[in-house]
Amino acid sequence: MTSKKVWAIGALAFLVGAGATFAVTIVADDHPKVMVQPEFPTTADMPQTREGLIAAWTPN
Repeated sequence: MTSKKVWAIGALAFLVGAGATFAVTIVADDHPKVMVQPEFPTTADMPQTREGLIAAWTPN
């Protein structure tokens, strides 16, 4: 093989590999579309007095 053919085959192999890599990264989606944050109780749901806190933590 001539030097030109070797370079042409190498360049073609590189382009095919780069194209395949690009195609795979486009198809593979590792990130979720929606991020859901955990729900925290609002201050309205939390007892504001000592008696309310004791009642909330005391088993019924």
